[in-house]
Amino acid sequence: MLTYCVNRIYIYLLLFTLLFPFYTLAQNTGSISKTDSNSLETRPIELPPINISEEEELSPTGSSDEISIAFDFMQSSAGFRCIELNGLYGISTKEGEILVAPQYDEIYKVVQEDSLFTVQKSGKWGVINQKQEVIIPFVYDWAISFHEGLGIIRQHHKVGFINTKGEEVVPPIYNNVKPFSDGLALVVQGLKMGFINRTGEIVVPVVHEHAYPFKDSIAFVQKNKKWGVVNTVGELLLPYAYEAFNFFRSESTSFIVGMKNGKYGVINIKGEIVVPFEQDRAKVHDAFIEVENRGKIELIKIDDGMIERWND
Repeated sequence: MLTYCVNRIYIYLLLFTLLFPFYTLAQNTGSISKTDSNSLETRPIELPPINISEEEELSPTGSSDEISIAFDFMQSSAGFRCIELNGLYGISTKEGEILVAPQYDEIYKVVQEDSLFTVQKSGKWGVINQKQEVIIPFVYDWAISFHEGLGIIRQHHKVGFINTKGEEVVPPIYNNVKPFSDGLALVVQGLKMGFINRTGEIVVPVVHEHAYPFKDSIAFVQKNKKWGVVNTVGELLLPYAYEAFNFFRSESTSFIVGMKNGKYGVINIKGEIVVPFEQDRAKVHDAFIEVENRGKIELIKIDDGMIERWND
């Protein structure tokens, strides 16, 4: 019996000797220790700092220190190029001279007048010149290249026009506009269309359901689902009586093929009917118009106001 008890005590002492160091280590390095019966204190383990040598320094993935050519500005005869560096854009000559260092989010299009450029920075659009001088401040939500000296701008979901000096000649009050042509611009206000001049004055009332920009000093306008033709001073050359119009330009003249009461005819740009609206069909070719009336086909050539007819 005595021998049995001694052996048991010996085993307990041996286990205590083996396990005590682990208990002490847990007490000294653990992340949580008991300070009193009501609170717990954290003891974070400090790790040694990681040192990176100069050879191991990291650079942004995909970065490059080389400027590349994004594209040539085909709209400009001055020979400018768009250059790119790390996703930002600038301007150079075709010979490689950097005029504007890459710093813009986008360069939409070169403005032909005075070598101006429409650019975007921090989500806003403006216009700069080749010397990087700001001509139009970066306050617009959208801007495009200029036509006839005026450019389209958008601000607060409305559009208007600005000149190359940065002056708003037509404030942003329209829902949409088209670039100027023949001195007039198509504007949309609500669900109606009309035309304004370069000072913002309404020349063709904004009362039309549809309209097309001016070509050769005439424009097609639709009212009450019928089409008519107006000129650049707002006069109605042809009444609202036509179902459809198509504009065509030959080497020597321009003309309109229209449909009225289901019949086709031809009108010159003065608004004069040169082929009566009696044709069952009309097809325009490069040098002539093919018309058909009651099964009879005629070829009509309009050359500088002169009309030639011959049978097919």
